[in-house]
Amino acid sequence: MAATIDPETYMFLKSQNNGYRTYIAVGFTIGITCIAIVLRLLARKVQKLALGWDDYTIILGAILTIVTAGVWAWGVERGIGRHLFTLEPDEIIDYFKADFIIYQTHGLALTAIKISVLAFYIRIFDTPQFRLRVYLVGVLSNQEGLARDASLRTLY
Repeated sequence: MAATIDPETYMFLKSQNNGYRTYIAVGFTIGITCIAIVLRLLARKVQKLALGWDDYTIILGAILTIVTAGVWAWGVERGIGRHLFTLEPDEIIDYFKADFIIYQTHGLALTAIKISVLAFYIRIFDTPQFRLRVYLVGVLSNQEGLARDASLRTLY
């Protein structure tokens, strides 16, 4: 049985579009991220230091974050930010496609950023017991990402 709503409620829900808020949040976050990474790489160049694993993985995390933001923008045009009752059937399909892609790329971006932070700690602190703890946190962190991916497969 399909859910039905009265026309007045439908018009109210149709007027409630929060997609523009997504553009603001994503644009601000991506801008700050890019500035921070450029400054980080510039500092490495000024100090004449080679790039390390922490630098490469943060760049990978930034690329994946930008991809996620692009999918968000694509998704906003197809229904993200609007109430599900107000979407057409083809928009609902695109909505869930965007949701699936965002979930995957966001998880990969988070994993790359976590690995970058842990690689940064390994570069700074060279005591064996601290490194062991960093490796343990890295394993647990990546297991969380795998568990998230496995839970997603049960949903879709």
